[in-house]
Amino acid sequence: MKIIRFDPEKREKLIAERWIDLYVVACMIQEGELLDDVPHPTRTNQRVFIILYDWYPCKIPYVETETEIFIKTAFQDRKLKKFYSLSE
Repeated sequence: MKIIRFDPEKREKLIAERWIDLYVVACMIQEGELLDDVPHPTRTNQRVFIILYDWYPCKIPYVETETEIFIKTAFQDRKLKKFYSLSE
């Protein structure tokens, strides 16, 4: 399994602004709790994990090397609720 890393300052910022903890996200990725893993729509060197974080779909852009996965950020995406049939 590759090492999953993220910027600790970015983690604090996301907890304060979006209530998303990158440590929890990293644990979910490590456990394989993914809805999808898709290419980034505009950045060729990145991919995007789709996870269900607190019952809401989130996009997790990341960069992957031979030894690690570096999480760039995390954000909720309401359009994914319909795409993954998560609407109430």
